[in-house]
Amino acid sequence: MPFVSKTPQYRTKITTVRDVLNIEAFNAMYESDPSTSSAQYCGRADLGTSFIKNVVREIKAGGAPIDINFFMEAWGTSYKSPMSTESKVIYNRYMTDLDYNVLAAAPAVGATAGARTWFTLLREQHSGGGTKSYPTTGYIMVDKDNNIMYQITDMDTSTDYAHRVEIAPRNEDVTVNIKTGVKYFVSPSRPVSGYSTPSPTNDLQTIGYVQKLNPFRFRKDWSVTLDLMRGYEDIFRFMTKFDYQGKPYDAWDAYEAVRSREALQINMNAVSMFCSPITNPILLSGTYGVVTDGIHTGYYGLIPTLQSSAQVIDFDPSVGFDLETDLEPFVLYQDSLKRCNRFSVKHGKAFKAGLVKSLNRMIKVDGQTLYNFDMYKRLGEGAVEKYGIDSYRLASLNFTLNFMELSALSDSRFLGSEKLNNMGIFIAEDGTVDLKTGAKVAPVEFFQYGMTETGDYMESTINHFKIDGTEKISGNHVQSVTMAVHSPEMHLIANPVLTC
Repeated sequence: MPFVSKTPQYRTKITTVRDVLNIEAFNAMYESDPSTSSAQYCGRADLGTSFIKNVVREIKAGGAPIDINFFMEAWGTSYKSPMSTESKVIYNRYMTDLDYNVLAAAPAVGATAGARTWFTLLREQHSGGGTKSYPTTGYIMVDKDNNIMYQITDMDTSTDYAHRVEIAPRNEDVTVNIKTGVKYFVSPSRPVSGYSTPSPTNDLQTIGYVQKLNPFRFRKDWSVTLDLMRGYEDIFRFMTKFDYQGKPYDAWDAYEAVRSREALQINMNAVSMFCSPITNPILLSGTYGVVTDGIHTGYYGLIPTLQSSAQVIDFDPSVGFDLETDLEPFVLYQDSLKRCNRFSVKHGKAFKAGLVKSLNRMIKVDGQTLYNFDMYKRLGEGAVEKYGIDSYRLASLNFTLNFMELSALSDSRFLGSEKLNNMGIFIAEDGTVDLKTGAKVAPVEFFQYGMTETGDYMESTINHFKIDGTEKISGNHVQSVTMAVHSPEMHLIANPVLTC
């Protein structure tokens, strides 16, 4: 069913004021041709706007600067001090928590009381390419909700990802009744008689997993004629220029060099948020100039990682994320596995607005609820301030949320979209520890390969006049980045589902 968005649409064709009103462009590259540059037409009235003496105002047209470094700022500690590695391709090994429970792929009911009955393990209960599973003949399986104990009498492992378990109730009056979605405890030892002999056992509840990380490497080249650098010839060029974010910088740093550095920042933030490894053979061949080796193929960014492996809560963005009905089931699930109880929530402005709206309903002052909290503050006649929310603590369950807005998620000029604006990304602040050192590991971590500048960042400038006499300077910027989202199963995505 197609969804209808409430987001206003102002125009279908993207255009600019300059295009509509036919206003002359002012850009460094428009001055690159000596035959048409302002310096060649000193005194012409129709080109007076290009001369600083005739410019009465410099006006920034637009809103707040684009936050091109939003991802690195959100996880700045690891980015500013990345872990150094000697290898370009690295691995992280994760030792996950033991789980002594099994789940059935389909219901199974015994034919009669006391009868042996087969059931099939859930696909996710297998490892080793589907060849291994935890239950073993002789182990005891417990129906925790009904106080029933079963004996595992046989195993059929002939079909990968579909191992079958035969059980018999220890009580002859009990009929086997196995349900889906229910965890059944399997005791990792066998009952024996007074005299026992060795018997094969299996302790393969979990072996964890290994994450392979390949780096991305980006390059941006630039060039500019020396005619552009002669800024003091009749002062035809402004001494101060402005970057992508509207910040001024010295004109003697080439404009294209500044843009080149910013281009790398944009790439690094974008891939860390959205990208997946390159697997297309067409691109890996190097024929089309995308990737020329099998090493710099990249990693899974934050969003793809969480969408495939994290917990997901769907909610209606028109109603807003509800801290009771939407969040509390997740809190209880986290507690059942004794996982992290403190989360940092990265979100767009629309998610925050919906959250405040739902919170306002939850704690409204109308005498009908148990909550009593002022959501509004009167500032004066005709003026009202509405409170927001920066953190939320569920004291009875020892659970805390800290909210952090990422402006890039709502910035349609950049990476923002309606879905991302309404999305909440819950990152576990605890629960990942380096087994060698015992130190806490950041949930999002950056790595730098090599022990020299060639492994991370390089910047070079070439004076072509000294090479071939051409009055031109050029340069390039190159940077590598490797990132891992540790233990994605610990995190949560509040996924907005747009309804009709």
